[in-house]
Amino acid sequence: MNRNISWLVSVFALLPAALFPWTGHVQAQTAGADPVVEWNANMLQAISTGTTSGLFHSRWAAIVHASIYDAVVSFTGDAEPYGGIQVSTPGGASVEAAVIAAAHYALVHLLPDQQPALDSQYGSSLALRGLPYPTRGSKSAKR
Repeated sequence: MNRNISWLVSVFALLPAALFPWTGHVQAQTAGADPVVEWNANMLQAISTGTTSGLFHSRWAAIVHASIYDAVVSFTGDAEPYGGIQVSTPGGASVEAAVIAAAHYALVHLLPDQQPALDSQYGSSLALRGLPYPTRGSKSAKR
């Protein structure tokens, strides 16, 4: 039985290393897809560039997806927000833009050295959906 457990541990230890080199391919396939799927691929690429630690991978992924979850719940109101903070969405706001902004914001704060690449992905993601890029004076640019 111990051999089976050690084999299983070995498989799970090597799995992230085997999967993360393919994130560039995943990102190319998800362009134009649901923004959650797109930013999941962006997140995997950024995190795998930032560290090889599986502990950081899972923690940072959880933070990014909790941010996305809270952004969606702010629009739908069909669940309790993870952080317990209720946010009122302004009229005309886009749930897609909120998902993109939440993922971008979390990743930039977790991986500040990757901000230029993340900013580029943020602009591309918004443009792909015909959403405006927030400017410094706009309400959506304030955090």
